[in-house]
Amino acid sequence: MKRSIRHPGLVGQHTFRTLGIVGGSAALMLGALHCNIESVVQGPIGVPKDDASTPDGSVAPNCGSALAICMSDFQSTNVSVISLDGKVLSSSIISSGSASPGISAPLSGDVVLPFASPLSGELVLIDRFANSTLTWVAPGTATVRTQLNVGTGFPSNPRDYVEVEPGVAYISRYEKNAKSGATAFDQGDDVIVVDTKTPKITGSIAFPPVSDEPTIQNRPDRLLKVGNKVWVSLQRLSGDFHSAGIARIGVIDANKNVTTFTLDGLKNCSTLSPSPNGKQVIVACSGSYDFAKPDFKRMISESAIVIFDATSDAPKEIARIAATTASFGPNVTHASDRYLLATLNGDGDSKVNERIVGVDLESKTVKDLYTSTSTFGDVGDVRCATLCGGKCFATTTITSSLLTFTLGADGFVAGTPVTFPEAPAKLPPRYMGGY
Repeated sequence: MKRSIRHPGLVGQHTFRTLGIVGGSAALMLGALHCNIESVVQGPIGVPKDDASTPDGSVAPNCGSALAICMSDFQSTNVSVISLDGKVLSSSIISSGSASPGISAPLSGDVVLPFASPLSGELVLIDRFANSTLTWVAPGTATVRTQLNVGTGFPSNPRDYVEVEPGVAYISRYEKNAKSGATAFDQGDDVIVVDTKTPKITGSIAFPPVSDEPTIQNRPDRLLKVGNKVWVSLQRLSGDFHSAGIARIGVIDANKNVTTFTLDGLKNCSTLSPSPNGKQVIVACSGSYDFAKPDFKRMISESAIVIFDATSDAPKEIARIAATTASFGPNVTHASDRYLLATLNGDGDSKVNERIVGVDLESKTVKDLYTSTSTFGDVGDVRCATLCGGKCFATTTITSSLLTFTLGADGFVAGTPVTFPEAPAKLPPRYMGGY
């Protein structure tokens, strides 16, 4: 891995996200922004203290209180809440049909949650393309505290949210504004600084382009706080999504200075997952995908799970697990220091279906846990709460449930799926996040 002095990111709907490629164009292709759905009665949700214990009795940091589930048909969204062991606490804490006094912008069908549980304990919703709106929800009362449009005059497509200190958060914005300069902080393709109390945008952190890849946008995606720095996955795709640049990870230091680090041979990197012991960070790279001319073999050759040393002053690559039969999807999460829960993309040429897999970091082996009946659009998000005494979860649209897994002596063991019989019909679970 080479350190670069240059400072060079997919989103949209779930079916595109399975390939690690999603964006504004994908969102437009998949439907309207939102429609009214029947509002479900929102009962208050008690929020336990953020001190969930590990099985050995020690306290696990930032376990979060519960897991929120975004359900969507790409037109409407419903958010349910489950405990870390899979008990449904609320079938609908908020939805596109909600009429809370704090809502000025109803939820669209493209809503996701932060990868890291907000330290404030609030439930934060990220309404992506084209609403570009953040919503802060008090989970104890199911009321909206406030909303903030982060579009600054254009559909900025916010991707992730991380609280760096009390009252201050970073938000990655995926789209670039072709007509910037009309208002403050309207350039896009950046990470913005937000005062979460007011709320308002107070700053913008940009990653300059790479000179020999002029058509490639940075497309900042996932955010992860590592010590006093924030790591940013840069998906580095062109405006039309037909080409991809060399993979890079951006780092923002405490003074908001930025550096980038190259992942040679890889493209289209997304998830940043920290190991429970804090010593490593995993980056999942899916490989480039051109909708006009798919090349699945090329995707596999550009795909890997990369293991970084998180204890060094700068990201240091220490190992890779290369993709073999299929490219890795954009979602991966630690179940322990040794095991990851991850996804594999389908292959439309070879008719290889999507999969959910367990990855053993010690043996560098990958084991199938679930094989879809589809090559595209079924397998979604993965999250683990095993360190906090909970389970691992994975969304699938075909089963319209959360698959569950626990850790046994030899890796993952499948459990009973979580279903949502009282949630609005025809809205399958797609995305997850803690609070």
